[in-house]
Amino acid sequence: MNKALSLVLTALLFLTLTTAALAQTATQPAGSGTAGNPYRIASLENLYWISQNSGEWDKIFKQTANIDFADATPAINTWDSGAGWTPIGDHSYHHFYGTYDGDGYTISGLFINRSDHHQGLFGYVAGATFKNIGLIDVDITGSTYAGGLVGQLQGTVDNSYVTGSVSGDSNVGGLVGFNTGSVTNCYATASVSGDSNVGGLVGSKSASGTVTNSFYDTNTTGQSDTNKGTPKTTAQMKNIATFNDPDATDGLTTAWPIVEGWAAFQSPNNIWGICQGTNNGYPFLLSQYNTNPCIYSLSVRSFGASNVSITANPAIYGGTTNYAKAGILFGTTITLTAPATSGSEGFLSWTDCNSTNQSARTCTITMNGSRTVTARFDGDRPKAQPGVLMLLLGE
Repeated sequence: MNKALSLVLTALLFLTLTTAALAQTATQPAGSGTAGNPYRIASLENLYWISQNSGEWDKIFKQTANIDFADATPAINTWDSGAGWTPIGDHSYHHFYGTYDGDGYTISGLFINRSDHHQGLFGYVAGATFKNIGLIDVDITGSTYAGGLVGQLQGTVDNSYVTGSVSGDSNVGGLVGFNTGSVTNCYATASVSGDSNVGGLVGSKSASGTVTNSFYDTNTTGQSDTNKGTPKTTAQMKNIATFNDPDATDGLTTAWPIVEGWAAFQSPNNIWGICQGTNNGYPFLLSQYNTNPCIYSLSVRSFGASNVSITANPAIYGGTTNYAKAGILFGTTITLTAPATSGSEGFLSWTDCNSTNQSARTCTITMNGSRTVTARFDGDRPKAQPGVLMLLLGE
């Protein structure tokens, strides 16, 4: 073997080994893909396995943990020469027509940058079922039929949401690019851009496509379309009444399976939660968190008197002003009582409570976020000065 050929073979071997070392690993998940024993998607490697095995696209999949593309090696934005994720289900003869149940877990950091059509976590699906899926911080660029979850939907999507950004040419939506199936109890906050048939939740739909009890944030998406998702302001999207009060909410006919605060995920009754400071204040899927994420702090201040002793029920929330208590669960009700006097200063009032009994000097708070309340005393009120009074009398 001459020296030149040896160098070429060495280089080829190095390139092959390097490529193999950098390739994303596809790991077959546990299960058999049946209703009684679904494929259990517990990792990024399991999710990638689905995309690489089109022969399994008629099976049943159930996610069992949160998945983050930030864990990908190499980084997802280097896959396929910078194109990123290859959608599950294409527009030729390899449609996805199985079931994917997110079971209340999330997938974060999905990246796609392709000039081809039918882009999303799933590309083209026919007769498929999707439910209980959260997609966080997607970054998707496609052409026609681009959506955060599905490029073109012939099937159903229930209780799912998307954040991040989606862009394309036409039929571009935060959740679904083109819908000929049904979308129920879903929302999107992803920024959405395109040239035609663009929507905050669904880019466009056929006459048979339905969108029910589903919303998008008109402020963050940059869209204002109707009849394929109801636009709401950011403030409305963070208000539980938008999702559980049909009488008060345009676009809502049936209340979502949502709790204020957090509870154990139990489909179909408990799927969503909402509370201030969690998931940026938007509804979240309950399985996103292993423990209660709705935990707050209470600050108790005094004006007009210092070092005021405040009693509380439960007693652990009492203290001497100014003080703070942390680790308080959503929905906890606390009653604080101020003394009639503190030093030489008499009690005046409480402020920023849910309710007060000023004569009893009590302040009641129900924790739905971090709170600050204030007990005011005489020292907080201007007092007449003797010299000024004498001057006034002299005039």
